[in-house]
Amino acid sequence: MKQTFYGLFALPSLVTWRGCLLRKRRNQPPKVDYCCVSASRSWNSLPEPSFIPNWLIRNLEKEGFQRSNVVQQKAIPAIFSGKDIILIAPTGSGKTLAFLIPLLSLVDFKKSWIQALILVPTPELGFQIYRLTKSLCSSMSSYPIGRTREDSLISFLFHGEEMHRQRRNWKHKLPVVLISTLESATESLSYTCLDKIRYIVLDEFDDYFIGSSWRSKILGLLPSHSRQIIFSSATLQQCQHFLHQCRQQKWTKQDGLEYILIDKTEWMPKVVHYYYVLKGEENRIQLLINIWRQQRPNKAIVFIREDSMLSHTALNLQEEWKRQTSEKEESISLVWLSANSSWKSRQHVMATFRKDGGANLLLISGQLMRGLDIPEVTQVYNLEWTDGVEEYVHRAGRSARWLREGLVLSFIRDKELFALERVSNQLNISFQQWPFEVCNHNE
Repeated sequence: MKQTFYGLFALPSLVTWRGCLLRKRRNQPPKVDYCCVSASRSWNSLPEPSFIPNWLIRNLEKEGFQRSNVVQQKAIPAIFSGKDIILIAPTGSGKTLAFLIPLLSLVDFKKSWIQALILVPTPELGFQIYRLTKSLCSSMSSYPIGRTREDSLISFLFHGEEMHRQRRNWKHKLPVVLISTLESATESLSYTCLDKIRYIVLDEFDDYFIGSSWRSKILGLLPSHSRQIIFSSATLQQCQHFLHQCRQQKWTKQDGLEYILIDKTEWMPKVVHYYYVLKGEENRIQLLINIWRQQRPNKAIVFIREDSMLSHTALNLQEEWKRQTSEKEESISLVWLSANSSWKSRQHVMATFRKDGGANLLLISGQLMRGLDIPEVTQVYNLEWTDGVEEYVHRAGRSARWLREGLVLSFIRDKELFALERVSNQLNISFQQWPFEVCNHNE
């Protein structure tokens, strides 16, 4: 097999891994698997030892997932084989299904203890995975379940009064699959809850596991034997160092670790990357409204740097819209998602943005962006330029989900052009200057 190292949004450390491998034969690293599969396959034709039950295949097809893609074709058989997995694949490429499908196939829903734990960095991502997991577990033929039974099989643990209610219910029956934010897990779970756990997923792990105080807390919760661990992310810095640590610190099996990096030629989201250089005193709020009026996307996300500025920016956008438009025009429909808001408020914001006929524009900072999957989002606007390559990856990855077409437009100053060039070089993507005339609606 030809060993190539392309990676959409792969960081330089990933690109240099092959060179590191050649130079360090003495300490043989875990197997590096190169993905070179192009065609989709039906769920029941995946390589052995994959075995997906019929009830799960029916639910996958019901949810619109008719066939497996390249990510799932590599990850699912590896997870079924019992190996520990490090899965690095582009945003929107189906990583969640890649670990959910084998987990739901392998756990025993007749047993009343936690068998699978999925850890996530934000409640939004956790709730998203929870909703998908519940959908995939509905109407299991082997275990006829109603709503109450289904809720007891799958649980999402988060802060607030709901968490205390869940813990009271667990005195009678533990869930089989538990999805949790890190903070909730470390505060609420004791080792006795997890002593029989078989499968652990650390989703978006590079956001909290590497070089973080969370690591010791996470590992302290988990049994050190008879478990399978799955690391999943779109970005990983210092991959060689992380792989070495996995073996040295015994986070993973010594001989059963598989590293899967998806070749960008096999999964290339159709994203066009644009930039607009602000001239003189040009106002980015005014420009965004002008462009929005021309483009009229169904769903779009606007990123700013500071979470504390969300409400202020939202107010400015609404006022600018009113200034530019006549009373006959429909008002702009926007919501904003703040890390400082209550969980109930954040749930309401996401529900409003997701539903048909709901808000068209979501304003957000970088803190909550990881893993958000809203397929209807076609455009991403970076109202303020991001500070890092990795953050650009996750911002841009909110568009063009599941190979849909997408557009990313970044507003920058002249002094930020060098940062744009750095992102272009490191991610191997081309930026185009915004080609359309920005109409003036000030008169």
